Amino acid sequence: MKGRNLGRLALGCLLFFAAPEAVASDARTSPHVVEIHVDGKPAAVAQTRSVATEILLRIPVMPVVLAEDAVAPSYATPDEPFVRAYFDFRSAAPRLVIVDGKTQRELDRRVLPEGSSLETSVEAVTHVLYMVVESLLDESAPETPPSPEPAPPPVAKPPETSVPVATPEEAPEPSSPPPVRAGAFGLETGIFFRTLYLGGAHLSPGAGLALDLRADRSEPQVSVAFALALHTPIEVALGGATARLQPFTAALLPSLQTELGKNVVGLFGAGASVTWFSLETHAAEGASVASSAGSADVALDVTAGLRFRLSSRIAMTLSGALEVGLAPRAFVGELGGERRVLAELPRLRPFVSLSATYSLLGPNDPGLRAEVD
Repeated sequence: MKGRNLGRLALGCLLFFAAPEAVASDARTSPHVVEIHVDGKPAAVAQTRSVATEILLRIPVMPVVLAEDAVAPSYATPDEPFVRAYFDFRSAAPRLVIVDGKTQRELDRRVLPEGSSLETSVEAVTHVLYMVVESLLDESAPETPPSPEPAPPPVAKPPETSVPVATPEEAPEPSSPPPVRAGAFGLETGIFFRTLYLGGAHLSPGAGLALDLRADRSEPQVSVAFALALHTPIEVALGGATARLQPFTAALLPSLQTELGKNVVGLFGAGASVTWFSLETHAAEGASVASSAGSADVALDVTAGLRFRLSSRIAMTLSGALEVGLAPRAFVGELGGERRVLAELPRLRPFVSLSATYSLLGPNDPGLRAEVD
């Protein structure tokens, strides 16, 4: 470091004492001149000449370092100097102003941090000047037109070859589409068969339509079924008169369904049903009967069963249920002042039902449920 400083000082002193003649001569022959005015002690001027000569000669410019009160030399062209810089070392924190030599436009102005020595302060401001001058040279450099690209070599036309056509045996089989996934809810409709026990030997089979709404994303699955059924009529006779009893049933049955196997679902539900009994009476000639009428019976239903998936959309359910009547119900007739029971509904009425349903909203398998983000 000491030898380097001595070399810089020797070079600076040489330039300092040769400035009136050598600097002006170099300024006339250099491509661009960077004029540096130094405000400070003579040691600052000498240090700036040494450092600026070493750093700025890396780019095609000629530094001319002048004391603040020195007179600038004359230049070969009116466009010089290319850049003027003003270094101020009168305080511990060096100041720097850089302007365009032709337009006097200010290019940079800053106050640098306090340096540990005069040499470090001079190097700091000179490096800033170096970056500004280099950037300005890049902007003023004329753009060279791009060289024309050579023409690409002619491309040889490949020989025509016959394209093999796949025979029916070699044609790839189309891939099967992905399975259609169900949504968060399932909706099934279908038909069912059931029996209605009316006490004694009276057993009335029936058939109807069912609609089942199911929440597929819950575990166990929650289902609500609505069913309408028409039962076969029951005819009873008393003397010369007959009575025809026609049951109609509507039921609402919520249930829970849980997976017991790959295609088997167990279900348990409880709901309510209303059975309307339409009574028609007929009398033989000469006999009198009461007019036809009807009545409703409300019952609570408890059911349990198994549901079997026969395909992705078709299922069959076999279930047993127990109806619990809320009030006793009997159908009686009167003959010669004597009342006779024609049919009586027991309070507890078991029945069996078999249903076949079709899924309207995609597969009924929970393994194919859609995963909603």
